[in-house]
Amino acid sequence: MVLQKAVDSCFFPLVEIENGLTSLSCDPEAEGKKIPASEWLVLMNKTRHLLRPENSIALRQFQAEVDRRWARLKAMAEHPLL
Repeated sequence: MVLQKAVDSCFFPLVEIENGLTSLSCDPEAEGKKIPASEWLVLMNKTRHLLRPENSIALRQFQAEVDRRWARLKAMAEHPLL
């Protein structure tokens, strides 16, 4: 369950890179399964502190970085020259 949420939040994307070409093994967005990273973080004791109101800025930055990296991987999979 924790691992599936990590994949669905795009924090741990499942990708294959073969001969320099990137392909997505699992695309939670296309499958309609993408969830916010906070749904994955809440499952682990060591990251629950990020969900406190005083850490809302850090959580938004964390989510923005996850989204940025996911967008980059998707672009690499869609365009072989990247």
